[in-house]
Formats: sequence, C-alpha cells, structure tokens
Amino acid sequence: MRPFWGFVYSYFILPLIWLVIRSLALISRKVRRGIRGRKGLFVSLETQVANKLRAGKRVWFHASSLGEFEQAKPIIAELKRRHENVRVIVTFFSPSGYEHSKKYQLAPLGLAPLGLADVISYIPFDTRRNAQRFLTITKPDAAVIIRYDVWPNHIWELEKRNIPIVIANATMRHTTKRRFPAARNFHHYIYNAIGSILAVSQ
Repeated sequence: MRPFWGFVYSYFILPLIWLVIRSLALISRKVRRGIRGRKGLFVSLETQVANKLRAGKRVWFHASSLGEFEQAKPIIAELKRRHENVRVIVTFFSPSGYEHSKKYQLAPLGLAPLGLADVISYIPFDTRRNAQRFLTITKPDAAVIIRYDVWPNHIWELEKRNIPIVIANATMRHTTKRRFPAARNFHHYIYNAIGSILAVSQ
C-alpha cells in the first residue's frame, strides 16, 4: 500500500496543495513571502552548509511556524549545552518562523550569545526530488519534527537513508481528519517511518 500512497500523494495531493498555495498567494502577503523566500533555496542552503557547518553531528529541526519554533528552542539549547559538537539545521514552512529565527540568539548562563542554529532555511516544497536534494546537501544524522508538520516525501527519504526521526510535542485531536479511514491508512505509512513520537499527553 505504501507505493500506492506515495504515488497518490506525489501526483495528486501535492499538485492540489501547490494549486491552493498559488491561489492563496493572490490574496495573502504572507503566502507570497513564503514563495519568494524559497527562490534560490538550494543555492543558499549549499552556501550556508559550506560556510557555517563545521565538523560534528548534524541534527535537523523542522518547525511549521513561530509557535512550533518556540517549542523547539529549549530542546535545541539543551542539546547544544550537552553536546558542543552538535550542529543544528532549522527549517520552517512559514515565513513568520523563518523571519523571526534570523534574529534569535540565546545567551545561556550569562555567556556570550550563542546562535540557536548553524543553518536556517525554509523547507523545500515536498517533492521527492526536493527531499532527496535537501538531505544530500544537509546530510543530517537525525531529524526532529516539532508537533505535526510532517511532510511525507521528506519522511520517507529520511527512512530510506536510515536517518533517525523524532516527533517532539506531538498532538492529535479527536476531531482530526487524520482519523478518517482513508486518511488514517495514509498517515499509517507516514508515522510508521518515524522512530519516536513524543506526545504532549497520554
């Protein structure tokens, strides 16, 4: 069933999502900023990786927007405090999270400001080719998704490369459409690829 859902997602669902995004861009400045911000994404990403990522383990954090990024901050800060050689890559879907992150710095225990992330980028649109190119450039040793912004082709490509995946602060409402039969079967093949799901409640 997974090849089936991969085909349906890539050739039917994704084009529909892209059509909706392009339509919203006609009336939403925020959506237009997100589209413009992704122009030259891979060139920018390659430059950042070459200039900013020193030797060490790489952990990729993905947050949809500003609220999810706030939840990621203490996790990233503690990770960097415990492991000085860890390099952090942060991506966002929304402009609000991306633009805010460019200004954020953390000054733990009165020390000189410590940059929260070594590399900051938008997540590329979730095609198979984009997912492959993103992971080839960044080469993460682990991936942490905050809450719910799970993009199937990125998840499946991480699994294919044997890169551990964690969801932090996971939530799922009882009324979510992900519980509907077809959607539930589709999400089954996404979430089964994730090694650890850390939920906010029982």
